[in-house]
Amino acid sequence: IFFCAVCSQKRINGAKVFVGSTYCGASKYNPKISVYTVPCRNAIGRTVKVVQTNQHLTLCEVRAYGGAITSLTAPMKFTGATQSSTGWGGVAGGAIDGKTKVHYFKGNTCQLSKSHKGVNSWTGTLATSSVVSRVVIL
Repeated sequence: IFFCAVCSQKRINGAKVFVGSTYCGASKYNPKISVYTVPCRNAIGRTVKVVQTNQHLTLCEVRAYGGAITSLTAPMKFTGATQSSTGWGGVAGGAIDGKTKVHYFKGNTCQLSKSHKGVNSWTGTLATSSVVSRVVIL
């Protein structure tokens, strides 16, 4: 999970990650890191969903990986994305545009939900149903 460097970093705390209907786990805020990896234990699905409750959801890049975990593994291809609401021009596709220089106000390359209340979600659709070993949020 590539996260917004100028947004409230604590927003990522507790964000739940799903592959299809399989719950992978939740991110835990750490002030020393800006990239979050959630293991998915080879969950099978065509969608990757990130859900946050009672907090804005801001994602600057989401990547899904399958198979063995190595630094050479290429991320899977997303064909589209949707979100529960859009705030400040942060459209769903911003989380899968391949841009990892994560400064929301310089280039608007991040996804941002409008509300800080209730449930906010982002869903990316993979090209095919796939085995996902981990989801990385930058």
